[in-house]
Amino acid sequence: MSELLLLACFLINLFLLGSQRIFFTNFSLFPAVVLFSTFFIFLYFLGLFFIHYLDFRLKSGSQENNEALDKKAYAHGLHQILLFLPLILPFFFLLFFFHLLSFLLEDDLTDSKALLALLAILPIFIICFPWFVQKAWCAYSLESYGEPSLVEHLNQICERASFKHGGLKVWTALDRAPTAAIIGTYHKFRYILFTKKLLNSLSDNALGAVLAHEIGHCKKGHLFFIPFVFSGMFLLGFLFSLFIHPSLYNYFLQFFNPLLGSLAESASDLAIVLIYLLLFALYFRFIFGFYIRLYEREADLYGQSISVSPRHLINALNTIGILGGNIHSKPSWHHYSIEIRNQILEQSIVDPNLGFNHSKKVKKWNLVYVFSFFLLLTLGFAGIKLTNFL
Repeated sequence: MSELLLLACFLINLFLLGSQRIFFTNFSLFPAVVLFSTFFIFLYFLGLFFIHYLDFRLKSGSQENNEALDKKAYAHGLHQILLFLPLILPFFFLLFFFHLLSFLLEDDLTDSKALLALLAILPIFIICFPWFVQKAWCAYSLESYGEPSLVEHLNQICERASFKHGGLKVWTALDRAPTAAIIGTYHKFRYILFTKKLLNSLSDNALGAVLAHEIGHCKKGHLFFIPFVFSGMFLLGFLFSLFIHPSLYNYFLQFFNPLLGSLAESASDLAIVLIYLLLFALYFRFIFGFYIRLYEREADLYGQSISVSPRHLINALNTIGILGGNIHSKPSWHHYSIEIRNQILEQSIVDPNLGFNHSKKVKKWNLVYVFSFFLLLTLGFAGIKLTNFL
């Protein structure tokens, strides 16, 4: 919750205090925008550090100001900064990209050209981004962890799945959570990350099932579709800014002007920011969440196709549930509850075709999304053309 509050402050800065001008602006403003944005991001990370530093000390059960506890709390706060650092990299990438584009094209830069240039450069960024992420997260090779039998077992599963990767890694920045992740679309910059707590808590077979789940995300195309579905949130925001934002802003301005006078513009800006946040939150919770749950279930069911028993994943999920405080029945917006996931895995043992049937369902919903996305994108381009014509 604390991270969300800090992030909300950052977004209010981004839209309300003027740093929204990072896109499509005069290049002469570039140094000031960079300094302003960097300063506010620094404040965000400073707040993030102290929140988690103090939280660690309070939850440690000891109020003693001893050096060992301070070091642990400091490391925990620093890890949280490292965990959120990759979220800022795209912001600076876009910041430099659009201002460089504005400098090169000078007065010839239009919204359409900027959008096309972004679509052209985005694949390169997406391919290389995971390398920076795993570096920021202080990930290191699983071979260095000291479990050669585990590494051999996991590599055998990768071979059975014909799965290429850039390395199996220990996820240092998230050391207190029993979890794993896969990042990267291109195999040389694709990484499987395991936290130390997960490695210490599960058997080799259970870790193999977790690996099979992550491989399923890759083999089923989720690594492409997840950012694609996530980008729909920004497409929705773009369409809102194109068709609704101007008239809605004028409405707020007329509404607040008699009440607040000179503060009417700031109040209107804030109202617009809150509407954007609500729009993004609704999209993230219901549309993005719907697709994520589809993909997570498909990844759960993938293991059977490479001879990894669902029983091993059931055991892994049960252990994770116990470590989390017996959270088996706790609902999850992106995974379903552990209880429901285990029920589906039990059904897949009785009905081996369950995974195949679910994959067909996922493909249908993917087609619905692709059609809707490009329909709305076409609508956006048409709106830009119409605006330029008028």
